[in-house]
Amino acid sequence: MSAKKVVKIRQRRHVFFVVFVFLMVLLYLSYHAVSFLTGEKPTVYTVGEETSLTQSRIYTGLAIRKEEVVRTEAAGIINYYVPASSRVSVGDSVYSLDETGDFSRVASEEGVQHIQNTDLTDLVNEYAADYDGRRFSSVYDLKYELNSRLLLSVSATDLERFADSFINGFHLYTAPATGLVAYYTDGFEDFEETAITAEDFDREGYEKQQLTAMVMKEADRPAYKLITSEAWDIYIPLSDTDAAQMTETKSVRVRFTEADLETTVRFALIHGADGRYYGKLTLTKYMLRYADTRYLNLELLRGEKTGLQVPKSAAAQEELYEIPAAYLTTGGNSDADGFQVLSGGGSGTLARFVPVNVIYRDSENCYVEKSALQQGAILQMPDSSETLTVVKTRQLTGAYQVNRGYAIFKVFEILDESEDYYVVKNGSYNGLAAWDKILLYPTSGINGAFVY
Repeated sequence: MSAKKVVKIRQRRHVFFVVFVFLMVLLYLSYHAVSFLTGEKPTVYTVGEETSLTQSRIYTGLAIRKEEVVRTEAAGIINYYVPASSRVSVGDSVYSLDETGDFSRVASEEGVQHIQNTDLTDLVNEYAADYDGRRFSSVYDLKYELNSRLLLSVSATDLERFADSFINGFHLYTAPATGLVAYYTDGFEDFEETAITAEDFDREGYEKQQLTAMVMKEADRPAYKLITSEAWDIYIPLSDTDAAQMTETKSVRVRFTEADLETTVRFALIHGADGRYYGKLTLTKYMLRYADTRYLNLELLRGEKTGLQVPKSAAAQEELYEIPAAYLTTGGNSDADGFQVLSGGGSGTLARFVPVNVIYRDSENCYVEKSALQQGAILQMPDSSETLTVVKTRQLTGAYQVNRGYAIFKVFEILDESEDYYVVKNGSYNGLAAWDKILLYPTSGINGAFVY
């Protein structure tokens, strides 16, 4: 009986391989566990139920009127006979120029006989109550106001008598048209709507030149202004979101905050010379109230829009392929969305179905990640011979949903906004929903990445 030779199979390498794989997996898990415990945790915001913004939307308005600057025809000391914001007709006396100064002296003395002492006392008391030692120029304002009241107290008959007495050195000028009188200039008299920019709303750089009496005027200098129409416009700066929401708006309700006055006005959207959007509010009343005001604060009383509230810090942008929705189809043995992508060339061209994750879709286009398709890929429209080369992209705004621990980009449609929040549409295609968790401070390029 021959002895059997037994050959033992070595198992050492197999055991080492298993141990090696186990150690690598353990190291991988340990690394991520340590990173999770010691790394900076992402800040997550939970989207609440539908809400609406209640913050007041106050705008700085630029008032533009039909203003005609009347210039002096000669040199002399100027005096006025019509109070500011008063209405005059053609032929009414508005101002005079006195070459020698004698007329101003005599007219003031005559005016003292007609004006009541109480008028002067009230004026001085009003000045004293508002006096500010840092504005010494207000003393000159008081002087001009006292002089104006003295001259205004002179009757029209006396004014004509004085004019006859001082015919050689006195020139009286009347209104060339009907309107309201204003005694200041600021450079907006020749305002052109097409040239409007954000600089027009800079109050810090605004300069208003007051036109005062009892000063020497050269010829061809501004004497006063006539506001010749009751219609006037107020321009307000708009954000891109405001402009998009008000494209079809024809009228709005506004509130003047200082006077707590509300009215409905015509509205038009204006594209400024600086590329920004502005709102044009056209009014046919209240012009007298604001005849001497260039800037005013007002609130647009628009209907509140309800949606999901998202912090502006959570907003991010992704560059996505924009593809006509007509090319989207389903294929394979499922209902997955995708495209028919052509491959090969000539008679060997084949169409294969490529599934994609549609990030967003509107009435015309669908938007997919750039990683889903190669740039330059050729798509074929279902049941058609039409094709499209994939090249067009678009930046869309949204937030990163992290309900499952990894980032999923969700496009949102902005309905309204405040300084810190957006109100976004609820129920948009593949969009955010109530109680979704989103990254409060996202970084770019994290779509699909694990965040915790």
